[in-house]
Amino acid sequence: MTPKPPADLKAPGKALFKRYHQAFELDEREADVILRVARLADLEAAILQELGPGQELAGVDLRATRAQLISSTNLLCRLLSSLNLDGADEVKTPKQQRAGNAAAARWAAHNEIAKKRRELGRG
Repeated sequence: MTPKPPADLKAPGKALFKRYHQAFELDEREADVILRVARLADLEAAILQELGPGQELAGVDLRATRAQLISSTNLLCRLLSSLNLDGADEVKTPKQQRAGNAAAARWAAHNEIAKKRRELGRG
């Protein structure tokens, strides 16, 4: 049975909370991590709403706010990765995603040549 999300969660946090509790049977530690991640998702959504497109925030240091958003996103990814749930896709930080994309681009030509050689029986 899926537990009811805490009342303090907003829509993004509630959706994340429900999705993980429905998909996995969580122990107490995992459920605590999911609750923390749900609260971070709410914080991230609130920051993004404040930084809406074309919106100027009077008296707000946008660099600090952007840094806080990046920090919360990275923490969210690390917390989800720490659960190591069976069947869950690996959650990568933005830095890990960029590194993977760069490696794929760097090796694309080599992999294509290797594939053609295998097809021709020369590799």
